[in-house]
Amino acid sequence: MKFNYIICSHVLEHVAEPIPFLKEMSSNLKDDGVCYVEVPSEIWYDITWDPVTHVNYFTKTSLANTINNSGFDLIDIKETIGSYGAKKRLVIWALIKNSPRKSHILVSGKQEIVELLAPNYIKIIKRRIYEMRKDNSIKPLYRLIKQIIHKIINTL
Repeated sequence: MKFNYIICSHVLEHVAEPIPFLKEMSSNLKDDGVCYVEVPSEIWYDITWDPVTHVNYFTKTSLANTINNSGFDLIDIKETIGSYGAKKRLVIWALIKNSPRKSHILVSGKQEIVELLAPNYIKIIKRRIYEMRKDNSIKPLYRLIKQIIHKIINTL
């Protein structure tokens, strides 16, 4: 069957070979069809709370390159807060469509790699504060700030 729309939400992180998976999905999408892909952004994030088996961990660049390598055209890609079960987590979503082109240009991840090697701790704290508002718990935030200060001191 061919579909106008396909939603692939929180699937690719569980798939051992995401490029062949996306290529197969592409064969089920109409020529003018659009696909929505969403994955968790788990870089610099403790996921021990979730016992799921993630075999892939994506950044915006790695997801964009996975999409490009699978034969899709990337319409848009964003990193935002999204629902992940009952919790709010940082997610990456992309809108993609089938591509008539044979070759794709990979996205440069140079700046993203720099940010991963030297993470923005303020951004991490803001994200955790947002996530913990629902729980009304300050202790985990205090522990996180203490860990971040310890990391900063150790890098000096």
